[in-house]
Amino acid sequence: MATATMPPPGGVGVGGQIGRSLPRLEAREKVTGRAEYTHNLRLPGMLYGKVFRSTVAHGRIKSIDTSDAKAVPGVYRVVTAEDVIKVIPNPYYGPAFHDQPILAIGKVHYVGEPVAVVLAEDPHVAETAAALIVAEYEELPAVYDEVEAAQNKIVVHEELKPAGTFADLKHLKGVKGTNIALDYQLRKGDVNKAFGEAAHVFEHEFRTQKVLHIPFEPHVSIADYKSNRLTLYTASQGPSFVRIEIARLLGWPENRVRVKVPFLGGGYGGKLYIKLEALVTALSMIAKRPVKVSLPMEEMFYTITRHPMTFRIKSGVDRDGRITARRCEVFWNGGAYADVGPRVAQKSGFTASGPYDIENVSIDSYALYTNQPPSGALRGFGVPQLVWAYESHTDMMARALKIDPLEFRRRNITREGGSHATGTPLKDAPVEKVLEHVAARMGEVEQAQAKVA
Repeated sequence: MATATMPPPGGVGVGGQIGRSLPRLEAREKVTGRAEYTHNLRLPGMLYGKVFRSTVAHGRIKSIDTSDAKAVPGVYRVVTAEDVIKVIPNPYYGPAFHDQPILAIGKVHYVGEPVAVVLAEDPHVAETAAALIVAEYEELPAVYDEVEAAQNKIVVHEELKPAGTFADLKHLKGVKGTNIALDYQLRKGDVNKAFGEAAHVFEHEFRTQKVLHIPFEPHVSIADYKSNRLTLYTASQGPSFVRIEIARLLGWPENRVRVKVPFLGGGYGGKLYIKLEALVTALSMIAKRPVKVSLPMEEMFYTITRHPMTFRIKSGVDRDGRITARRCEVFWNGGAYADVGPRVAQKSGFTASGPYDIENVSIDSYALYTNQPPSGALRGFGVPQLVWAYESHTDMMARALKIDPLEFRRRNITREGGSHATGTPLKDAPVEKVLEHVAARMGEVEQAQAKVA
């Protein structure tokens, strides 16, 4: 472990830190195994919860048979949505839409959705019992692809329920018959006219897949409900939002909810907003004992992923190799529950045209419901998917035009003092310098590889 040296007389300024090896404050605890994580925490009288999940993507729940699970020795209780509603009458949560139930109510919307939970003092007993639950469904047509979802032929949710957190979603309250949770639009100039005048027009489609966050520490939460007070121990990246949302669910002032986050074993966006916290809260209120739910890796795939997307991009280029027009359509697969997907669609929509100086731009970015597990934030809020796509598009255009890809970017990059497609002035954003620096480093690598060869 690195150790810090004594500062020179007179103290150390910001510049004095450069070149010094400074230890992280928690480094010794982590490398010696003494660091506390929610995953290791046990409370007196604590029960473990194991989740029984849906095996169909879209369907009405006809029955849930828990009799065999209840008969397993050591099972404390089996909980379904009927039990949850008794302690939390309106058990729906979400940062953008109040669309996600604590346990499935009436319908399931994706394979892996929580339907029931077994509580026991031994997690192995709870797991064994959960495997004995049997649910019967009336299967309904499902939609998995984001582009198909935009056609609204199969609707995931009968009605949209904005949470009220984001002002630009409030107009969607009560809207029916649609899978579109957000349609972000940006218009600049006259795109159709510019395409008509372009010397070359290029059109491509790109698709990305689901990606899981894979933190070393899985999703885990503990709730301890006592006398109208609640303490949550949770692996969360956003404890403030957790407290706000749990207090709202319970109809309590926030000062009756405490959220404690010890060291976090990774998150990368997957542990933002509510994940297990609402579930363990309801379970603890029902059991009147502390309850812990910790997901194995397989079940994390059912909880949250990065958005898959389809990106259609069309560009017009003049005879000098300048991009004069760009149209972008982005379809974000938000899964069965919106999570923060509308913000991903909007904020990434800002950047869909890329870091290029283009006079005529049209962007449509859609957040869409499907019958897939929910999608949310993952390191970049949708931007990594788009960058891969529009930079691939740039390379493909350059090669078709027989222009060096670096030179093509030099002709089109937005420079200091210019403006983005949104109209935002480019200030203190040295895009051109970054481009040249990367080009120089790539040249160094190529020279080194040539010497080795």
